Amino acid sequence: MAARRRGEEGVSTLEVVLAAPVMTLFILTLFFLGYYAESVSKVQAAAADAARMASVQYQTTNVRTTARLAAWSDLSGTCNRDSGTSLPISSATMNIALPGSPPAGTTSAESTTHTIKITVTCDVRVLGVSYSITESSYAPLDFFGGQQ
Repeated sequence: MAARRRGEEGVSTLEVVLAAPVMTLFILTLFFLGYYAESVSKVQAAAADAARMASVQYQTTNVRTTARLAAWSDLSGTCNRDSGTSLPISSATMNIALPGSPPAGTTSAESTTHTIKITVTCDVRVLGVSYSITESSYAPLDFFGGQQ
């Protein structure tokens, strides 16, 4: 048995040396994927909140500002452009597609429902890797919501 043990000297050390980098890479990959999933979820929520706020505020003049504030409140601290004091959501990072006016001669009985589309882009950097996340959301918009 003594001869057998001599041939196995250092095997445990070799296993640890080979397994440690693989396990570290596995753990870092899990961390990165979790952070990526969280970032995508935040951008999706920001687009959905901005679309809802834009559809509610459609008849006002500050529809774009309201949508940007709703998106920024969800993305605060997530995007690279976020300075903490300024609004990182701009026309470059948020596209708001507003429908045109209702067709001429349409009455409230012929209520036409359109949708508003909001697209939000967020640049994220984690573990030295930069990537961009773009998500869109739609919300129904009723031109005749306040009429009787």
